[in-house]
Amino acid sequence: MQPVDTYLAAAKTAKLDEFISRNPRFFLVKRPRKRGNTPSTPATISYDTVLAQVDVDPFAGEWRLVPVQKRADNPFPERITVGRATNCDVVLRLPSISKLHALLIVGNDGSLSLRDNQAVNETFVNGRKLASNAQVLLNIGDIISFGRLDLEFVDAATLFKMLRGEMSHPI
Repeated sequence: MQPVDTYLAAAKTAKLDEFISRNPRFFLVKRPRKRGNTPSTPATISYDTVLAQVDVDPFAGEWRLVPVQKRADNPFPERITVGRATNCDVVLRLPSISKLHALLIVGNDGSLSLRDNQAVNETFVNGRKLASNAQVLLNIGDIISFGRLDLEFVDAATLFKMLRGEMSHPI
């Protein structure tokens, strides 16, 4: 996940058509949480082994996003992998995310479906749990939950409007 700064700057200076032509893809957007668990910042750096807190959102107060795109070395044209492993197409480096949490399946018409990959911390779409290996067609605005992480599925036009509208004033 990355900060939205680059996309926010582009949305402020570009017109909608220009923004879409530069970003012709889907995105997963994490909105800031108003309440919830936030990690405590350690006062000192330690090299001791500690258990990670799975129920903590390290970006609780931040907007973040992930472009939904294939890596150049992914040999499967119809699959976009989502998970914690660094070789996934969409990398979500959080403890509640499985190494290969889910797959996004690209349809012939460019649509995307989400398939759970027997993830330990489960996958949800709009609050409904996906059964292992179940597949659901995604719609713009759907809320996808990978473990404890809630992300909104948007296209470039929706991202542009989101950035221009909701983020035009500092949060």
